[in-house]
Amino acid sequence: MPHALTGRLALGVLLHGSGGHWAGWRHPEAHAAGQLDYAFHETLARELERGRVDVLFRPDLLAAWGDGPGLHRSARADHFEPLGLLSGLAGATRHIGVVATGSTTYWRPAQLARRFATADLLSGGRAGWNVVTSVLPQEAANFGRAPVPHDVRYQLAAAVLDDVRHRWDLAHAGDRALLAPPQGHPVLFQAGSSEAGRAFAARYAEVVFTDQRDLASARRFYADVKERVRAAGRRPEHVQVWPAFWPLVTATDEEAPRQVAALRALVHADVARQWLEENLGLDLSRHDLDGPLPEIPPTDRSEGRRELLLRMGRERGMTVRRLAEHFLSRQIVAGTPATIADHLQEWYEERGADGFMVSFPYLPGPLVDFVDHVIPELRRRGLFPDAYEGHGLRENLGLPRHPLARGGRRV
Repeated sequence: MPHALTGRLALGVLLHGSGGHWAGWRHPEAHAAGQLDYAFHETLARELERGRVDVLFRPDLLAAWGDGPGLHRSARADHFEPLGLLSGLAGATRHIGVVATGSTTYWRPAQLARRFATADLLSGGRAGWNVVTSVLPQEAANFGRAPVPHDVRYQLAAAVLDDVRHRWDLAHAGDRALLAPPQGHPVLFQAGSSEAGRAFAARYAEVVFTDQRDLASARRFYADVKERVRAAGRRPEHVQVWPAFWPLVTATDEEAPRQVAALRALVHADVARQWLEENLGLDLSRHDLDGPLPEIPPTDRSEGRRELLLRMGRERGMTVRRLAEHFLSRQIVAGTPATIADHLQEWYEERGADGFMVSFPYLPGPLVDFVDHVIPELRRRGLFPDAYEGHGLRENLGLPRHPLARGGRRV
């Protein structure tokens, strides 16, 4: 049975210039310096638009991407400010949505309202805001502050978002102190699997990112979010759920495990430890990487990711190193275009997803393969359209236009 709103799945791409896998930049076919190569980003954006992908999404941290001994083994440490990057890419494209991260923990409502209204105007109504609560101590230090506790972060986020939306409404009512976004409001994206994160999503989000490891978990999350949205007085079909998805096209399905193993082998021990430390909120330097997981006290890090890691590691008896290596590669679905399309179709039709946030382990090869081979397969199955439906992001995602919207324009 088709989904109520659009009858087809949505696709967004999370774009790290060096690839989504922490060690992807080391792959012999990767553009290792892609993170700070603007021309490369333009090429990728045009490739995605050629495939009629709905959204180009740029994540962000308000600090260096990583810390400690693994920092020099990462190609992500330096990264563009996302709204500046996506404003440029909006001028290089005509239809694809451009979504950037903006922190409600450290950015003021007036800043957020103005910046995302500007992005919506520059893109002709194609902007989205990934609403985040900043977690890392390095981010807090950059603003001369202590980290904000988990529940307080979401309380602050709600107050900031209410203020921002009010400012946009005032702009449409004629208040000249602020630009009026052509979509009325840019599309609101949000990730969060904790209790506080889901409650926030039910109240505000229009697209919810999630990180589910299997279809059963995805279906439970999907049903829970939709029910919370309904209980909040909103229409469930107006909120889309997009699990993370890492495709890697191979010539045969037999070749797939070898390619995934090759990526896993590129993860250096320093990177594995650093990644776990960031997600668990614990210094692991005194723990044996090849020993069992230590006891992990409660922290103010992302609760959903932390609990998923701990549950997986303990259920499977994983060492610290094995848990990091597995989790860094676990989302990869490798195989022929038909195999990858089978996975997307099953999750979509079984109510585990309305769409997917796609991340390619390295770039540009897997992205081009996906556009050239997987998207045509989805079209043959009637799951993905041949062309963009409208000029704005809301139209292309099948989301309702905000009542104050005045209509977008082509750039």
